[in-house]
Amino acid sequence: MSRLLPFIALVALVATGCGSSGNHASLDTGSDGGTTPSLPTGPTIPQPNVPGGPAAGNAAQLVQAFQAAWGGVKSLSGHYDFWEKNGSETEIAKVDVWFQKPGSYRLEVSDATEAIKKGSKSVFSTRTRKISSRPGGALSFVKLDGTLDDARSKSVRGYTLDQTDYATQVGVLLANPAALKLATGKANTLELAKPAKYPGIDAMRVTLDARNLPVYFEMTERGQVIHTRKFTKLNLNPTISSDKFTL
Repeated sequence: MSRLLPFIALVALVATGCGSSGNHASLDTGSDGGTTPSLPTGPTIPQPNVPGGPAAGNAAQLVQAFQAAWGGVKSLSGHYDFWEKNGSETEIAKVDVWFQKPGSYRLEVSDATEAIKKGSKSVFSTRTRKISSRPGGALSFVKLDGTLDDARSKSVRGYTLDQTDYATQVGVLLANPAALKLATGKANTLELAKPAKYPGIDAMRVTLDARNLPVYFEMTERGQVIHTRKFTKLNLNPTISSDKFTL
């Protein structure tokens, strides 16, 4: 039993799909001898090519449309590709997400640079800051309960899940609408300099889709991209049963 505990502790560190042990260029080789397709190793995820709505080209109008669209959101579901860098460490994951206001989330990691993260599931609340997780694979029967301050719930930059969840990043951007500017050379994209909650970050950018909802988040540090999340298949106001937020 004493030898099992460190192993369970290691599982806890990676179960939520957060944290990293280094800069990994590809996934582990599968049991069939083939190689799982590599994930990107840098900020190569392009911004979505989204059509500009009537608000495009005017910062104030775009912000107003963004505010109105977010006000109509009750729930969301979709997929995002996550990339984050801190020095020589890089964290990469592909995640399916379900969100319900005011702050209930379910994350399912469909792919990651570390094999044990693949298939992991987590549910958490930004109100209670409690999280429950299950590792992927053979250890999926293990349920781990904790808080968002636990090391296993932090990204490679030390961000907690409620620093980088969808609603929080939207809230940071809309907290001071007058400070939002159009990002230079980027269609339908707003930029906020020195965003709250992220010390040392130069700017945070968000690209809006035709519904004026965020589908791409980006943060820069000293002019270099260090955090991206690109959303696809973003469903607006789906019906999500309450048991989706339990494990």
